[in-house]
Amino acid sequence: QDDEWIVTQSDYVCPRTITTRGSNMHEASICDSIIKSIISIAEKEKMVEVGVVTLIIGKIHHIVEDVMHNVYNIMVQEVPLLKDSSLVIDIKEVKILCNNCNEESILEEVFFVCEKCYSQNIEVIHGKELHIVSVQGLIE
Repeated sequence: QDDEWIVTQSDYVCPRTITTRGSNMHEASICDSIIKSIISIAEKEKMVEVGVVTLIIGKIHHIVEDVMHNVYNIMVQEVPLLKDSSLVIDIKEVKILCNNCNEESILEEVFFVCEKCYSQNIEVIHGKELHIVSVQGLIE
């Protein structure tokens, strides 16, 4: 049987409670959870090698993209299934809706105040995401 690369779509949402591998770095704890989830997806799909992992991460999580890539690359070296994989990150802006004036706005800084009327009575519409969108891998 020829090797075949597949892309599996995932609606996995990373949990809020995340353990760390002896590090207090925010990106390390998130990477740890993501790697565990990727392994689970790869095993379910019978992948022998993972290629590209695509994530959506909302800006509300304060992820530093370069740090996330570096931490991921270091951590996957311990996992043969993932050691040659790469990470694609799509950062989503924080968009709010003011419940007082109904203004929608994108926050440049994560201060939860309406930019029009300065109310704190807002709702976050986008920017809280933390999802594995897809895992591309080589199947048996």
